[in-house]
Amino acid sequence: MRLTTLSFALALTACGNSAQYACGVGDTRACVGPGQCSGAQVCLSDRSGFGSCDCGGRAGGGGSSGVGGGSSAGGSGGASGGTAGGAAPTPALELELSVDREVIATELGKPETFTVTALASNGFSGRVDLLGALTGANDAGFAGWSFTLSDAGLDVPLDGLVTAEATVTVGTDAVDLAANAEVRIAGRDGGTSTRLTALRQYTVDINTEENDAGLTGCVYGPPSRTKVRRGTLLRFRNVGAVPIVIHISSSTTGCMHQPTGGPGTMPGAAYECTPTNAGVLDYSCHTPGADRPNTYLIEVE
Repeated sequence: MRLTTLSFALALTACGNSAQYACGVGDTRACVGPGQCSGAQVCLSDRSGFGSCDCGGRAGGGGSSGVGGGSSAGGSGGASGGTAGGAAPTPALELELSVDREVIATELGKPETFTVTALASNGFSGRVDLLGALTGANDAGFAGWSFTLSDAGLDVPLDGLVTAEATVTVGTDAVDLAANAEVRIAGRDGGTSTRLTALRQYTVDINTEENDAGLTGCVYGPPSRTKVRRGTLLRFRNVGAVPIVIHISSSTTGCMHQPTGGPGTMPGAAYECTPTNAGVLDYSCHTPGADRPNTYLIEVE
């Protein structure tokens, strides 16, 4: 009777191994885990299959590979096959701004232009709105400065580039002579900028031409009135072809009439003076041509 009972038990065990269980308790087998590490799988307690691949803490990203298929080092697979959780992400759409002049040295009242380039990559395209601003330590000093963009709205082609022109002028009566001209994309952080510094000087260009009677005289534009601060170097530059003499009607500002007995200001040169007192001076071309007082004025503050 004892033999019969034993034989029955053995028969059940053999039947269970062949029809119900995938592995036996304590069974192990070699496997390749996350990051191509070498590990081992142990039969589960219910013998329904092998567990995850254990590399002894050497896995690349915390994921595990199942019996049906592996996973790369970032995700888990499981018995059904696994997913490649560590696949490279899709590159983000990008638009980069740059300028062709990162530093500009200029003078008062002289417009300076630089080019802003928007370069798309990774499938970027569409409308881009640009914003421009002046930044610096002394915002109050930006009075009289101007900053414009030729086109604040850019239509960027797929992975292409477009440009816009930015123009900055330092006011003739500016207090702060240094600033950043910043350009950025609306709604986004960051951007690009150009550093500007200006000399405290203001240049007036005076040209000459010959009239129908064969007489050479100075050429004048529309009447003007310009404000400068005391200590600003004034430069009356001869951009014509013959010597000139600069007329200044009042010496109260500290600027004097150019001497008439000398050769005058030669072509390409400039007559210079620095006003030290507040007041108004008018200037014109004394030679050749007649004085034109109270027409072209510089107000000294």
